[in-house]
Amino acid sequence: MEHYVGIQEDITAQKRRERLINVMDRILRHNLRNDMNVIMGLSNIIKKKTDGDISEESDKISKKADNLITLSNKLRSFEKAFDDDKEFKIISIDKEIKKTISRLRKKYPDIDFISDIEKGCNVKATDELGIALEELGDNAAKYASNGKIIFKTEISENNNVHIKVKDSGPGIPEAEKEVLETGEETPLSHGLGIGLWMVNWIITGLGGHISTEFNNGTTVDIGLPLQSNKN
Repeated sequence: MEHYVGIQEDITAQKRRERLINVMDRILRHNLRNDMNVIMGLSNIIKKKTDGDISEESDKISKKADNLITLSNKLRSFEKAFDDDKEFKIISIDKEIKKTISRLRKKYPDIDFISDIEKGCNVKATDELGIALEELGDNAAKYASNGKIIFKTEISENNNVHIKVKDSGPGIPEAEKEVLETGEETPLSHGLGIGLWMVNWIITGLGGHISTEFNNGTTVDIGLPLQSNKN
């Protein structure tokens, strides 16, 4: 009986800690977004009323505040990816990429998103696959020098479907490459590579793997087991 009571107390304490963490997380992100919006607004006022060095410094403040807001929003959208109870289902890769490109075109109207997709490629995955693909598109948009990003699919001899996202930029920094391929989020890359860390988390959780290639730009290659519609 004492053993049972001890287990129940541990479970109750764990739930209380999880609830506290969730509340603190929501408060932190809410306050962060609100305060950063105020900072950005004040910085814009300073920029309009000044010139020279002060005006330039206000630009730096705005960019830093915008980076923190972006990080907060990214963490909010990724929060559901940590839910281990997500349902696996058969997902059509060509349809998922088309939906991803449609969202990206709204965010980046000046970038040409191109699809080179083999139809009939299906994988067993969760809805978080779309989050990973969009994050790769977001990341590629930062480095695409000619405004062109290609989503391509190929089927390998070992019956894997490879989703390749290619840009023509100078290449992602080594720290971000390491986060993407290994999932190691070090203090030096903290925040910088959180989106790519999340991509690694999602894809490896789906039983897939990630690699990168640098040749006239960066190509990120996601490999997932090909799935039959009958399964």
